[in-house]
Amino acid sequence: MRNRGFTLVEVALAMLVIGIGIMAVFGLFPAGIEAGRRAVNETQAALFAEEVFAGYRALAGTTAWGSLNTLQIAPAASNLWSGATRIVPDSLQTSVQRSPYNTNIVERAVRYELNIADSGSYVKTLRLRVYPGEFGATTNEVYEFYTEIFRGRP
Repeated sequence: MRNRGFTLVEVALAMLVIGIGIMAVFGLFPAGIEAGRRAVNETQAALFAEEVFAGYRALAGTTAWGSLNTLQIAPAASNLWSGATRIVPDSLQTSVQRSPYNTNIVERAVRYELNIADSGSYVKTLRLRVYPGEFGATTNEVYEFYTEIFRGRP
């Protein structure tokens, strides 16, 4: 007569294989959370950079070309920002955007440094370094953005 079922050794081996598989899946969670955090930081930095660059592009046609290097602009939706409420070239600034419904909730916080330089008579280069978070990056995360603004010949 043949016994049906599994032996204790077979059950133990199956549990070992399942346990190793579950531990491998649990090991992926911290990496996934970290990748999500980096993606959010990069997206927020890119949106902030686009706001800054768009503001300077808009003013380039209406402002004296020589004064663009020192021009301070307000970020989009400036009533929602606390901290530095103006984008100031050549200085490290911190800006915090809080929820309009609850000011204890920080929706976006960045530290940044904007450098504006002349690259000829008709070109300005803007370089923006963004450090995620209100207090800057606790890691080596720095996002750099670059654009050029052209002026038509007078």
